[in-house]
Amino acid sequence: MDLQDRSVHAAIGHLSNPKQFVGEKPYEIFIDTQPGRPKTNMKFALCDGIPVKDVRFHGREQFSLDKNGFEFVNHSFDDQITINSIKQSGGDAALQSYLKPLQVFLQQHLKADKVILYDWRIRSTLPDATWPRTADRFIQLPPASWVHADESGLCGQKIVREHLAVEEREDFDSGEGRFRIINIWRPLVPVVLEKPLALCDWSSVKSVDWELCDQVLKDRVDEAMYLKNRQEHEWWWLPEQQRDELTLFVVWDSFKFRQGHQASTPHAAFDLPGPRSGQSRESIEVRSIIWTRD
Repeated sequence: MDLQDRSVHAAIGHLSNPKQFVGEKPYEIFIDTQPGRPKTNMKFALCDGIPVKDVRFHGREQFSLDKNGFEFVNHSFDDQITINSIKQSGGDAALQSYLKPLQVFLQQHLKADKVILYDWRIRSTLPDATWPRTADRFIQLPPASWVHADESGLCGQKIVREHLAVEEREDFDSGEGRFRIINIWRPLVPVVLEKPLALCDWSSVKSVDWELCDQVLKDRVDEAMYLKNRQEHEWWWLPEQQRDELTLFVVWDSFKFRQGHQASTPHAAFDLPGPRSGQSRESIEVRSIIWTRD
């Protein structure tokens, strides 16, 4: 049976008025500040009418990490992980039932010599989701609704080095092998009907389309990126994504970085046109370092 094309025109949140940052770098502060000190100098706005194409209709198998910056993979995990199980168990026991098999899967699927799972986020549209984020990875956050990349090129390089052993850093610094930061996004509900994930094909994005942003944390300053809206950007979504459908997308790639590119997959949650389904969106995203020597 032919698939119905579920491509949509949607409102997607973007950084607004990027010209204001001439002479002033964008920033976000995730710690307590003095009264009157703004937490950020950025403003965001919904950009209406952005075409978001249907991955299923156009052929899910055509997408790849190298060509598009993202791909979709079916894989069933023998776990019962939910937002509630993470909260009720204190998080660790429930998470490990997912993280350990995920590490094995990634090593096989990506033919990696080494896989490091170093961070995760849980998100939901439930009323008790909180923002801004804290250091506690067991606190659920709302979906991220502004188009962004988790790390800039320089920050991605720093994060990879931090998670390697001293002898492994020598290979990294010498350019031996390929290192990638890949985000694995998975629903924690049977099907996603609210706030699905939109992904922008990185081949349609230029380095000048990004605005670098300092993120001030308690013990460090990271650097993320926010995307300026351009008509040339090509957006995709996976309608009614199932619990056993993983979205993998590239956050950082040593090959691309050494070629001078800010190569990262822009992404954001968005509202589907029409009436709301009334079902919560719950998901987990795991950040991994993938090392392949050939």
